[in-house]
Amino acid sequence: MLVSTPTLREVQPGDPITADRFNAVVRAVQSLVRAVEKIPAPGQVQDQIVEYVVVARYPAGSPPLAANTVTYDLDPVRLGASAQLRNVKPDWGRPVEHGTTAKIIPAEPGDRAFLMRFPGPDGTIVTRLFIDEKIRFRVC
Repeated sequence: MLVSTPTLREVQPGDPITADRFNAVVRAVQSLVRAVEKIPAPGQVQDQIVEYVVVARYPAGSPPLAANTVTYDLDPVRLGASAQLRNVKPDWGRPVEHGTTAKIIPAEPGDRAFLMRFPGPDGTIVTRLFIDEKIRFRVC
């Protein structure tokens, strides 16, 4: 149930309409409106997590590669070509700070990536891309 209405009850003819009863109706309607406003309208963001596959990695050289040089082309698994992503870097999953030249083992073609959408603090939709990369370790 979208709206909890424990204080609402049907009235009988002649029952007084009190402020408490009227305000309970107002609160129930306001709650329902807030719930309906969260349902995406046609054309708005509907998928909270979109699965992608890495189709290309740049540069194409052998890993490890400097993190600040690595970008990807991604194709959606279930959506059409209009949802393709080109020349993107992950928001999440990169094991080093963005812009650093530290060496990473990047994702490869065929690996999965995920685009996540969620409401931000101001109510706008925030989009974050997750691609699993690994940091390069070596024995010192």
